[in-house]
Amino acid sequence: MIRLLAAGLMIATFGCGQPTAPPSAIGPPDATGSFPVTTTDDLGRSVTIPTRPARIISLSPAVTETLFAIGAGPQVIAVTTVDTYPPEATRLPKVGAFGPETISTETLLAQQPDLVFAAGRFHKPVVDTLEKLGVVVLAVDAGTFEDVERVTTLVGRLSGQEARAATLVADIQRRRAAVRQRAAKAASKPKVLYVLWDDPLQTAGPKTFVGQMIEEAGGINIFADTEREYPRVSDEAVLARNPDLIIAPDHGDGSIPARVARRPGWDQLTAVRAGRIAMLDGDLVNRPGPRLIEGLEAIETVIRTGRAP
Repeated sequence: MIRLLAAGLMIATFGCGQPTAPPSAIGPPDATGSFPVTTTDDLGRSVTIPTRPARIISLSPAVTETLFAIGAGPQVIAVTTVDTYPPEATRLPKVGAFGPETISTETLLAQQPDLVFAAGRFHKPVVDTLEKLGVVVLAVDAGTFEDVERVTTLVGRLSGQEARAATLVADIQRRRAAVRQRAAKAASKPKVLYVLWDDPLQTAGPKTFVGQMIEEAGGINIFADTEREYPRVSDEAVLARNPDLIIAPDHGDGSIPARVARRPGWDQLTAVRAGRIAMLDGDLVNRPGPRLIEGLEAIETVIRTGRAP
């Protein structure tokens, strides 16, 4: 999953929740929003946005999704080559891929942005460069569901779409609560292995939104005792913990489940012997944006049925 993390780190809908659809172009900003706005970003920098931004560049696919979900899509003028959702975003000019070394400062400056969103610590080199050039740039990190809600609120405030962001956050919170309530009524909790990537073998620890989703959806993360966010683990450790269920993102090609099942000794795992290997849309379970709630609902479905939605 290292490749996918570098490309966007970071389903069908279950239960009563509905998919988060990209909104159509929306008109004026919230009447309650006022500028200038000064805030502290996730790099600890004080950033002032003098006026409601009309030319936003997003270097983070998760933030791009958030901007469109809250109605700020018409304000977005450029994104990256790894932005895949919503379809409107894929048609915008590109300033590079996700990696800091791929971002073209020249191309970005030519777009004359009045606000750039960057992906926190990962984009620090880009943030430092843009700051020196006088570009207003804000770095945001989201490692948990609470972070996603916080970033959504912040993006709404800074884009002038505060009320719509609040509505989106309230919907996410309602659906999360519903998942937790259903999970609390389950008769048992299966042991779950999340295969973030299989070469090297990598999983998700408890201090990540993936680990959080497994627990909230009614599962037990078999590597909940790890300190690292996304630790590399051994086949021996997996065999010793013997998961009842294996979940993996699709990585765009759907090959991980078959590769996982062929790993030495894994044919003896309860999950493999029962055919309980589920593949989910990687963007929904690994991208910390507004559709993460769909990933949670999908993980709930897998835990309940043993199959992907």
